[in-house]
Order: sequence, then structure tokens, then C-alpha cells
Amino acid sequence: AYFLPPDWARVARLAVPALERLTPGAGVQLLLVTPDADATLDLAQALAALPAAAGRRIVAATSAARAARLLAPGTADVVIGSPAVLAPAVAATALKLGAVAQLGFVSADELDADEAALASVLAEVPKGAARWLTALEATPGVEALLERHLHKARRITDDLVVAEGTALAVPVKVLVAPSTDGRALQGILDEID
Repeated sequence: AYFLPPDWARVARLAVPALERLTPGAGVQLLLVTPDADATLDLAQALAALPAAAGRRIVAATSAARAARLLAPGTADVVIGSPAVLAPAVAATALKLGAVAQLGFVSADELDADEAALASVLAEVPKGAARWLTALEATPGVEALLERHLHKARRITDDLVVAEGTALAVPVKVLVAPSTDGRALQGILDEID
């Protein structure tokens, strides 16, 4: 269990050992569960940029229809998506999870541990699959995921934690060009509250 600030490149690097051990053509071996479509796309882009991802088929499942279309042509090595998107693909047998060797819960503090869609996806993942999660903090939902699906998980906390009582009043100036992705500005505004 990794407790760290949201940084897609850093989260993607956590998947490098799994990427290096993938067997081509063996089916989906790495499943990454994200809270929504934006997180799915951001993580897929960060993962695809890694040298270990070269030659691997990464499917970013942002909608049920897209997942069915992308999974139909052939086998994917890595699938990334939210439970709401993955569950219909599993139910329609477009997504087979019998070969999953590693499961990652990304931004687990934004996932609902009691969601029926999450339960239906996890029911298809082999019990012996290695599991890890990332979260900003240990919320009750994260604790529920840890208790149910990551038994006796080791907790690693980011070492760049601000000491309590330390103010982060730093002026921030942002220049936004018309062609800039709006999600970047939203992320900045969320980060500085």
C-alpha cells in the first residue's frame, strides 16, 4: 500500500516489475483499477511512456463500448479502467481475467470498496495475483480495501510529507494557453484548493 501524492508517472513506475514479467500473448496479466475515465487515460499515457511498456498492448477502458471494441481484436497485456466500465466487459466475457498476475488499485481513496461492480471484477481475478494500491491517505474506504483484498499489506508512506503546522501559503501563477488541456488546470486548482 503506497500512500503518496497523485503523480501518474510515479504510479506508472510501480507497475514496471509487472510489465517486465509479462508473457506475450498470455492474456491480461496486469489489471489496474482506477476511479474514473480521466484517471484511466492519464495512467495509460504514463504507462505507455515507460520503456518497459514497449511492445505491450495497453487497453484504456474508458467506457463499456470502448472496452468491448478494444478487447475484441486480440489479447491485451494490460487493462486499465474503472469498476463501472470493467464489470460489463467481464460480464459480456469480452474481458477475461484468469491470467491476471498483478492487480493495482490506483487512487484507492476515490474508489468505493462496497461497489457491486468492483466486487464482480475482483471475483474473476485469481486469488494468487499480487496486489497493491496507491492512495493519498488511509481513508475508511482504503482501510476496507486493505482488509478485504490486500491482507497484511506493507504500508509505504511518501517521505515528502509536510510537517504538521507548516503552512503551504505559496503564491501560484498559472499561464493557460487556449490549446492547453483543461484537466491540467483542474488538477492545479484541486491541488492548491
